[in-house]
Amino acid sequence: MIKTAIDWHIIGFGAVGQLLHGQLQAAGFSVSVVPRRGRTLATEHKVHSLQGDIKRYAIAATDPSHKGTIRRLIVCTKSFQVTQALADISHRLNESSEVVLVNNGMIDQADLTPLIQGARLLFGLNTSGAYRLGDYEVVQAGQGQLRLGSGKEPDWFGRFQAAVPASSWIVDIQPYRWQKLAVNAVINPLTALHNCLNGDLELEHHFAQTQDLIHELTMLLAHQGFTEIAQTLNQECWRVIQQTSQNRSSMNQDVAQRRPTEIEFILKPWLQYAAEHQLVVPHLTQLYDSFCTRFLPIGSDK
Repeated sequence: MIKTAIDWHIIGFGAVGQLLHGQLQAAGFSVSVVPRRGRTLATEHKVHSLQGDIKRYAIAATDPSHKGTIRRLIVCTKSFQVTQALADISHRLNESSEVVLVNNGMIDQADLTPLIQGARLLFGLNTSGAYRLGDYEVVQAGQGQLRLGSGKEPDWFGRFQAAVPASSWIVDIQPYRWQKLAVNAVINPLTALHNCLNGDLELEHHFAQTQDLIHELTMLLAHQGFTEIAQTLNQECWRVIQQTSQNRSSMNQDVAQRRPTEIEFILKPWLQYAAEHQLVVPHLTQLYDSFCTRFLPIGSDK
């Protein structure tokens, strides 16, 4: 177990967690993985890069029950696992800590405040495509972006940016959180329902349904006052679809493995907002109903 100071801790060692772990470790950061309680990790994992080579990275682990302040923490679990993950290591967070959430869904910040013990809460929005061949083998299927924020850029970000390609700092990240949620609301449920690659949404028999969802989400973004984000949503959705064309979305992988999904954190916030403001969104409503009919009770972890 790790006893020396660690640059980054990571909770959530799926495809995104393993990609970030490899990138940070390769850049010379000391990185430790915090496993779920009672779980023992392997000693290494493999990442298939976009160039086709395979890189191996040693895994150092930190038991959740250990003491000592965690300086910088990346949480890339499923959305419904975030609060429990933070609760497990809440005793190691304080005002000097920084917590970066990298997940697909929208989580109420009020639910997180009592868990982070005064730590600075940051958000990471990832669009890089990746999928797992096994528990400790990941294929990077597309080079997307990683936006981090909010507020003033921290002094460590320059080095982080050098380690993680196409990363950027966003002072006001809230509009982009909703943009990312909109992109996920288009890609994840549709690819799960049709059991297809992200790029297949460009095909004729999926294109119209995809475009209808983008139209409704554009309307909802505009209604929130995110005018610029709304105006570029169509372009952003198709850009992500094209850049991750060979990727199987996390939700598609989850339903294939009969695992809980993040549907309640990806589609439900849009339906709740529409209901609160008496906005009609038939395509989003039908998508949610179709997903729940087909996949629940495995469809979510409420």
